[in-house]
Amino acid sequence: MNNLKLILLKNTEDEELEIIKENYSKPSVERFVDINKDKFWNYVTETEDVYFYKAYIDDVLIGTVQCEVYDGILYLALVVFPEYHSKGIGTDIVKYIINGKTGLNFNEICVSVDEKNTASIRLFRNAGFKCTGQEDELINFKYTI
Repeated sequence: MNNLKLILLKNTEDEELEIIKENYSKPSVERFVDINKDKFWNYVTETEDVYFYKAYIDDVLIGTVQCEVYDGILYLALVVFPEYHSKGIGTDIVKYIINGKTGLNFNEICVSVDEKNTASIRLFRNAGFKCTGQEDELINFKYTI
């Protein structure tokens, strides 16, 4: 699992937030991540039951993980920065979460993936997620613990 660790983003003054914002504005990320840039960062740092993690491998920031937990369901959004694609990092992050290493309490994981994001679709299918349907361009997946 590479030397993966997730560290909670605690406030909008975080020194690495600019690096995250730069990566979120790259075309290969921006086309799949739809956020309200004015309010999003406050939302993920101030909202109860929302956990936004910075993902590191060997102390290098390689992506982010957003988890929202409601009624035993963890809603997941995962971004691996473009230069780290196709290295198995997304798989490692999903395994980390499935194995309970975040300390969050849940019995299901749900994720919605853009139908054009074939790499993410493959990632979640290979990790054992089951397709539960599609709404517009989003394919919904669920994993039961």
